[in-house]
This record gives sequence, C-alpha cells and structure tokens, in this order.
Amino acid sequence: QETGEPGIAGIVITAYDALLERDDPAEVLNILDTIQRSRPATPMDSAGRFLRALSLDLLGDRRTAQPAYYELWKDDPTSVWGQLAAAHLERR
Repeated sequence: QETGEPGIAGIVITAYDALLERDDPAEVLNILDTIQRSRPATPMDSAGRFLRALSLDLLGDRRTAQPAYYELWKDDPTSVWGQLAAAHLERR
C-alpha cells in the first residue's frame, strides 16, 4: 500500500547525499533525527545507524560516536555496517 511518503531507505539515501555530495554531517544528523521523530515505531536500519555514528565522528563528537559504533557492531557484527563500525572502534 503506497502512502506517498518516501520509505526509510529513500530517506537514508538522501542522508548519504548530504554527506557525500554536500559534505554536511550536521545535515545528515538532522535528516536521521527527523526520520526517528516521524516514525518512532520503525527502528533505524544498520546503514542508517552507521551513517549516524560516522556523522558524529566527522563532527568531532567521538564521545557519542564511539558507543554508537559499539552498539551497531554488537547488534549486527556480521553485516558490512557492523564490520565498518568495528573498524572505526579498532582504529582508536
């Protein structure tokens, strides 16, 4: 059933565009926060969770990024997103 609203996957792609095309991690966090506020019953997927942690890291908020990386790795250790999160934990 089509509601006319973009799906979460499409919104996450918009967030990636904010990071990769406009180099704006603050915009990424704004987009992801909007998703969570508008759809509180729908959990963020691993791609979105990694993007949040990475954006925090790029903004210099390592204190918040590190537990976000850890939780992603703990919850989804065999996915590419969990492996990328682990790599960010290992490098520091």
